[in-house]
Amino acid sequence: MVSPMARPAKTEQPEYGRFLASLRNAASLSQQQLADIVGVRQATVAAWERSPTPPRGEFLVPLSEALGVTLDELLRSGAKKGARHRGPSSKLEELVDQASK
Repeated sequence: MVSPMARPAKTEQPEYGRFLASLRNAASLSQQQLADIVGVRQATVAAWERSPTPPRGEFLVPLSEALGVTLDELLRSGAKKGARHRGPSSKLEELVDQASK
């Protein structure tokens, strides 16, 4: 839900940013409240929610504690395993794929 005072986003929110915002909302925290807990500015939390990648390592433990999730949950990429494009398949991957068929 967008606050009536909030500016509309100019670009679509990346998957990780949406995920982080959903964790924050599930914890019933505003961006400012989360920023106060973690020790950053509200603008930093807003930037994290517009980012396709997790925050820097030094913020992960305080974030996971504030949001009530494990580090594994916080770092989830949102992509299914192997969904990233990594270039051509290796010979071993091709053999495993053929064997599984």
